Amino acid sequence: MSDIYRNSTQFVYLDIYGGVADAPPTAVCVDEAGTTTDLTVQGPETTTDNAQRWTATIPLTLTQNVGELTVNWNFALDGVTATKTDYFDVIVPLADLATLRDELELGEEVTDAQLARAERKVRNFIENFCGQAFVPTDETVTLKWDGENIMLPKRLISFTSSNPVLAVVPVIKGDGFVLNIPELTPDGYPIVDPSYGDTYPTDSSGIIIPPYLSRTGYYKQYKQITITGHWGWDRVPNNIQEAAFILVNDYLSPDQLYRDKYLTSLTSPDWRIQFHGSAFRRTGNARVDALLEDYVVKHLWRLI
Repeated sequence: MSDIYRNSTQFVYLDIYGGVADAPPTAVCVDEAGTTTDLTVQGPETTTDNAQRWTATIPLTLTQNVGELTVNWNFALDGVTATKTDYFDVIVPLADLATLRDELELGEEVTDAQLARAERKVRNFIENFCGQAFVPTDETVTLKWDGENIMLPKRLISFTSSNPVLAVVPVIKGDGFVLNIPELTPDGYPIVDPSYGDTYPTDSSGIIIPPYLSRTGYYKQYKQITITGHWGWDRVPNNIQEAAFILVNDYLSPDQLYRDKYLTSLTSPDWRIQFHGSAFRRTGNARVDALLEDYVVKHLWRLI
């Protein structure tokens, strides 16, 4: 699967070997919501290895949101219909190629392809190390609800709605990883619709008590709630970008190959390389460890 940077265009190719298409092929782009868009197909051209190449362009309008895109090609060859599917991830790089070149003072000996590969590997490493992706998404998440504070699996930027509907406005805390639903007075509950459930028990005063709540705490363990909102990060945090600069530089350095193989020392007649044990722990870089420390997700959450 290939990466497409958000807010960019992408060329998509259909190469046909051993023949020519009976007619110009069609290409349809499908996003995660299932929305289809017909792409304009241009060509054909002949590649250096004698393939018939057709080209389509994924426009800027289809790369506004992070997520997966597929491009479905349909064509015929000697009367036989065929299909081909290309898969793409619309992503937010931790730093674009121009910024990486400027920050690391890289020359032309490092190609854009090499730099993009280094950024991708570093981005995947940092996201796995931190337990979160530094991208914005609009989505609905279903969680287990067992108290006033709901631990969230990812950072919540803004709350849109929930099911069941809350009678109070929840408060985002913990730098976005905790959703606090304040308890009401003994005369009320944090739920708008008390019919949520199978029965409608009442207390001695005749007040309907939602069946999944208790009079002593308003909550009953392990009931679910769906939260719709704007999640993640609207921009890559400065510390994350600084960590990416360092790790991309490390990735491009000649000694990276040895560290990846857990070689602790390497000796030749003229020189010797020896790595400290910490080079194989956490990120392998003390400065990066410090930069990422506040972004490592450490809490437990209950995702349904």
